[in-house]
Amino acid sequence: MNKEQALLKYIKEKYSPTSAQGHYLNALRYLAYVSDRALRATYHDVLGYIEALRTQGLHAKTLQNYLFGVKIYYNYLQESGQRQDHPCKRLYLKDRINRAIPMETLYSEKQLEELMNGYRCSDEKVRQRNLVIISLLAYQALSMREIMNLRIQDIDIEKGQIFIRASVQLKARTLPLKPNQIMLFYNYINDYRKPILTQFERNTESFIIGKSGETLSNCFIQRMLRNRTAPEGKFTTIKIRQSVIANLLKKNDVRIVQVFAGHKRSSATEAYKQSGIEELKDDIRKKHPLR
Repeated sequence: MNKEQALLKYIKEKYSPTSAQGHYLNALRYLAYVSDRALRATYHDVLGYIEALRTQGLHAKTLQNYLFGVKIYYNYLQESGQRQDHPCKRLYLKDRINRAIPMETLYSEKQLEELMNGYRCSDEKVRQRNLVIISLLAYQALSMREIMNLRIQDIDIEKGQIFIRASVQLKARTLPLKPNQIMLFYNYINDYRKPILTQFERNTESFIIGKSGETLSNCFIQRMLRNRTAPEGKFTTIKIRQSVIANLLKKNDVRIVQVFAGHKRSSATEAYKQSGIEELKDDIRKKHPLR
């Protein structure tokens, strides 16, 4: 077992399947930066890495995730006896996370529908699976973690609904499937999921699986959307969720949307409301002749 495999094994033992791959990739990013200095790197080397990341204009939350990957790597070195000290155990970033919802960059219902209808993939069965994922983003506004945490027993094709499990941030809820999702889910389960689990002799409750029956990581969804763009910018899972919630609020009561989104507080839902002035500004921005 080489060093990278040993590190991945350690991370998989410590963290959930949905987060382990992301932590591993973040650790590898750091190792690529420090190269052969990794085993003897100092606090100042880690600071240099963070400063190099800041020049890329990364989001504050992304910076924190990258630092967490570095911390995991040195936890691994300590626990495997390869290093006595931890150079960044008490390093915490003070970059402020902007939690304001960027209403002007959200997608319309039409754009989300076009994302579904315009998705292409050379492998038809993989396309079915990916469309299932995109539909859960664009119709039910699920987060990446919620999608990866779905179990096969959470899907009720006959009733046309799915159960979303509670998390630290969000409440459990049962949501209806759109009519076009029902056949999509049925085909995915019978033409993709079942044959793969049989072929590779896998036994997993995970609803979304890879081509060898493995559980996919959160990063997979973001990579799947990498080349999907709209005038408002690149499609991201968080912006898709925000867009669905904001669009629903234009037609429904806050309490209804709160239950749909799984928000624990109504204030979290109300943050997606646009005032009449904001909507007018947004409309002018989109239709301005100089755009």
